[in-house]
Amino acid sequence: MSLSWRERVRIALSPQQVAMVRLARGPKLRVIDHKCVACPEAAGRANWSGAVEALRDLLAHPNVGKGDATLILSSHFVRYAVLPWSAELVTEAEELEYARTRFVHVFGPAAAEWAIVMSPAPTGAGRLCAAADQALIDAASGAVAASALRLVSVQPALMAQFNEWRRQIGADGWLVAAEQGRLLVAWISGGQWRSVRARPLNGAAIPLAQVLEQERLLLSAGGNHKVFLATLGDIAVETDGLKVEQLAPRARAAKADSDLVLAMCGI
Repeated sequence: MSLSWRERVRIALSPQQVAMVRLARGPKLRVIDHKCVACPEAAGRANWSGAVEALRDLLAHPNVGKGDATLILSSHFVRYAVLPWSAELVTEAEELEYARTRFVHVFGPAAAEWAIVMSPAPTGAGRLCAAADQALIDAASGAVAASALRLVSVQPALMAQFNEWRRQIGADGWLVAAEQGRLLVAWISGGQWRSVRARPLNGAAIPLAQVLEQERLLLSAGGNHKVFLATLGDIAVETDGLKVEQLAPRARAAKADSDLVLAMCGI
């Protein structure tokens, strides 16, 4: 059977829940099953511990079935950085080591053990780098391996979201992703990643115009770039004074249930 005709399973891990959607075989996008499992408290443990427990519980369900699985990691579990282009970095290994050095500088010695992935980029362009705890990758991958599913990919949330909406965003714009407890602001200009910054959220409404003005000043980002907003769950975002394009998933099931949005991104 061609891989493109296998059933696809997408599983999104966040601190609050693990959501799974199963897509039918064939070229037409159709959700045939979905489940959500709440995460137990991770107090005193790594912030991803509850999500891995919930993932194991979900995969223990008797009708999970077979298929090709993609894991999507909430931005709570991922750190991002834009790696500037350098003519001195010739090989992929050199770029990866440089990225690791940057993460250690910003986030401390623990980053030396993180798994790092980098986006492709043409010569002269910066690369988006994403890093997650290797122990999380190993635990989540092990949970899938113990099931009937076959793991084909582990994706940071921002990667899945950008893949979903890259045509709408185009070469220039602000991509703002809001989820419970975290706001991610990415700036894309001239078709290149320029900056990605995460901000904590305290539950109050987010004054997005103020946040973006701060980003513009920090980055010397001139121009009137478009703003694209993706919200996961019931997050209040104030968009007064801004022209904002609300990003919505293509799949009907995700539109009807905000819990499934992240799991459906990037199909």
